[in-house]
Amino acid sequence: MDKGKPTEALVVASLMLIETSTVHNSGVNKKRRAAKPKYVRLQPEAIAMMKKDPISPNEQKVLMFFLENMGYFNRIHVTQRTIAESVGLAKETVSRAVKTLRERGAIYESKDKFIQGLPVYVVSPVMFFCGGEEARNIELGKYHKEMNRQSEARRPAVKAVSA
Repeated sequence: MDKGKPTEALVVASLMLIETSTVHNSGVNKKRRAAKPKYVRLQPEAIAMMKKDPISPNEQKVLMFFLENMGYFNRIHVTQRTIAESVGLAKETVSRAVKTLRERGAIYESKDKFIQGLPVYVVSPVMFFCGGEEARNIELGKYHKEMNRQSEARRPAVKAVSA
């Protein structure tokens, strides 16, 4: 894929429907019934990012994994090894893709670890969101707070000079 052309799968739609299905056990017969569809809203910022500098096919695979598997509020508890196995890439390739997606602002790693040892990735609510508008506004507040915290952590400490 040419790095200079936009990736069609993500640029085409402003609303994606990711359907999930669950198996319901009803006695002897197991019926497969579609669960409530999960809508992931593609924000204009995501389209602008991908038009300006399209993502690579590997980055697209990893991003689609996040979009398909994240829960409401854009969070997913998963290891890079699990992502690699799911999308058919080497762990090192997934690591590079995650790093690039993080640098582009599409995802970030949250420090709130509910499950010991599993990183919590958050897909940026500025670019994508799974949930209603009110929930998105709450998540945007958390997102900006986290970005400020990460920015402050990277700044060198200023030492006070005593006179």
